[in-house]
Amino acid sequence: MLSPRQLEVVRRISKGMTNSQTACELGLTENTVKLYVSQVLRLNLTNSRT
Repeated sequence: MLSPRQLEVVRRISKGMTNSQTACELGLTENTVKLYVSQVLRLNLTNSRT
């Protein structure tokens, strides 16, 4: 199960936003967004966001 913050990141990534855009919009660092993306990919057993 994804955390609410992970879901926010996933929603923006699915709209085609970059990590940098997502970070800016959510008030996070780009490294935090990368961490969330990695966690989501691992939970979904995939290696790529595309």
